[in-house]
Amino acid sequence: MTPWHRTLSSCRPPAPDATRRDAGITLVELMIAIVLMSVVFVGVLAYFQLAMAANLRVSTQATYSQELSLMASLILDGSDGRYRGLRQARAVHASHGHGYVSYTFVYGGSDAGHSETYWSSNGQLYRSRGAGIPEEMGSATGLEITAVDGVGNGVYSLVITGATGKVGGTEYATYVRLRNYSP
Repeated sequence: MTPWHRTLSSCRPPAPDATRRDAGITLVELMIAIVLMSVVFVGVLAYFQLAMAANLRVSTQATYSQELSLMASLILDGSDGRYRGLRQARAVHASHGHGYVSYTFVYGGSDAGHSETYWSSNGQLYRSRGAGIPEEMGSATGLEITAVDGVGNGVYSLVITGATGKVGGTEYATYVRLRNYSP
């Protein structure tokens, strides 16, 4: 044999079975990759679902807290020039109705004939001016206006409890000193 013949025979391409064994992935490897990708995908979806539910819950509670704050502001300072509010009152009288307590603010001086009443009934907060028609202020299951002992004369606490249909356990509380207090 000549050296030339050896060179030509060594240039022959490899057998087709030899290349097939080294190329691609097996069915088992493909199935494992699909299972791992689906587990990761389900985990990512669960994370986003929990995050969106928590965000909705927090934003709902924040919105409702703002509504309670607005209602408290309307009780404290009045509105529309028709309501004077708790801050301008001379005294607060509580009276018990059917399943609720109403709070009537009485005024002195030039407003001596004016009175306002606030109460919570059936999950709603109401107000009326004198013997007028009650107006609905918003959703609230409770209203409590009480004199604060030990702080000084004419200091009251105002607590509005959130409606359970909205966000249970939400509460807004504040203190106010009556400007025209008279025992």
